[in-house]
Amino acid sequence: MGSWLSMWLWTQRRAFGCACSFLPRRAPEHKCPTAYNDCYAVLEWLNSEKAEAILPANVDLSRVYLAGDSAGGNIAHHVAILAAGKDLSPLTLRGLVLIQPFFGGEERTAAELQMKDPLIVSLELLDWYWKAYLPPDSNRDHPASNVFGPYSRDISNVAIPPVLVIVGGLDPLQEWQMKYVKEMVTIGKKVEVCFFEDGVHMFGQLKQIEIAEQMLIDIASFLENREE
Repeated sequence: MGSWLSMWLWTQRRAFGCACSFLPRRAPEHKCPTAYNDCYAVLEWLNSEKAEAILPANVDLSRVYLAGDSAGGNIAHHVAILAAGKDLSPLTLRGLVLIQPFFGGEERTAAELQMKDPLIVSLELLDWYWKAYLPPDSNRDHPASNVFGPYSRDISNVAIPPVLVIVGGLDPLQEWQMKYVKEMVTIGKKVEVCFFEDGVHMFGQLKQIEIAEQMLIDIASFLENREE
């Protein structure tokens, strides 16, 4: 199916949209919250004259969606929090698409413990990723990782647009993703879930063709429904 960007562009064409892809500075050289700040800066850039000179003339900044896969899903959530309450007009966030977002915590979930030799994200790699990304002397219950953990802020009054969460049944992070969904619903946020029983972590990029194609259809439907 080609690159992840090409798949996202396919989704955008179906939903009559325009895709903007960007990469923040990366850990471990640039730790949290660098990625969040870099991606928030893109939202501000979209309102600039430089962006206006590059973007197609029919781009409607009142209909912007944030999307990300794995760590990108984590970033999309936190950027939406940064954007809440800020005057970015005419830019308006209409929704979030979190594809197997990279959330975690100190507690070991059943999925993390039961899945032996999972693709992409073993326990050892999960721990290394968080150590590389999180600020020094913090643990996996840091708010960047554990969004609804013991050190996280109350976001019940934060204006967050509707969220689509993609979850894979063979993803060691699935319980953290479903906890995110449950807690978001509890505080009154609009959240939809698409669960793919055979999906490993980042299955869209690993070419699990049949379910990846269905995922793109589901994402396109989510975007279309927000425009009704």
